[in-house]
Amino acid sequence: GEGEEDYFWHIDDLCCDDEGNLYVADSGWNKIFKFSPEGKFLGSFGREAQGPGEFLGQPIKFPLKISFGNDGFLYIIDTENKKILKFNKEGVFYLEFYLPYFLYDSATVTSRGDIYILSKTGKKLISHYDRKFNIKNRFFSRGLHFRYPYFKLPWKEDEFVDCHQLQKVMTKDDNLVILSNYSLNIYLFNDKNKIIKNFRIYNNQFEMDFKKRLKNAVEKKSFIIPFNIKIDNEGNISLLYSNTSKEREEIYKYDLKENFLGLLILPDKTLRIYDVTWDNNFYVILNKIKIGKYI
Repeated sequence: GEGEEDYFWHIDDLCCDDEGNLYVADSGWNKIFKFSPEGKFLGSFGREAQGPGEFLGQPIKFPLKISFGNDGFLYIIDTENKKILKFNKEGVFYLEFYLPYFLYDSATVTSRGDIYILSKTGKKLISHYDRKFNIKNRFFSRGLHFRYPYFKLPWKEDEFVDCHQLQKVMTKDDNLVILSNYSLNIYLFNDKNKIIKNFRIYNNQFEMDFKKRLKNAVEKKSFIIPFNIKIDNEGNISLLYSNTSKEREEIYKYDLKENFLGLLILPDKTLRIYDVTWDNNFYVILNKIKIGKYI
């Protein structure tokens, strides 16, 4: 509509490409908005419908999830249409794949175009597809995820797992990084889906707050949304955490050698959805119509 470059309707997700451009997924408009690193509006693509290259998102109920793959393409998961759509950086539609189940997740994609998404059911929590969306492998056992760090509690084989609990990002050399928001472990997998490293996140700034929230979530069978993981060009990971005890939002930085690199305190309240640019700036969704950039 007129003036789309001036405001959003309902922001669901965002991502950055390898040139620092920002893409914003909005299920109110059912469009993807593109901005330059300086914040200039560059255009939008998509429309509300069920055909090829079209979206059927709804605010809150059926969000649009967007990610930028190592292959240089944008991937949008349309939760209502149950499909993954592939576009180039100019918004040209390439192809789409229909999902076998409802999926609230972001696609994580290698330089070859292989796609990793959460599994719906079963003992393995990650599904690995080739670039034509043929299943190649399922891996990452539930036992790796349900390792509570402070207490032992039973879990079920069919217990639902979503992208808030189990998050994933891809390094530039196509190693998959998985964060379990229950065990607080980070796992690094090679392109054969074999674990090559794992380590536990420790920091006394969040330990007591996280322990209290995790225990409460498990006992009440509710969701916990503690850490949101991203990775920068140097292979360092950022973990955005909403610290309820300190009433602030924090970004913890680690390298993949387990070293703690520092803590950033965000000046604003956010929705904890963000991405890291190639030059290590942060874009964060502040509310459903506003985005903040931090340098």
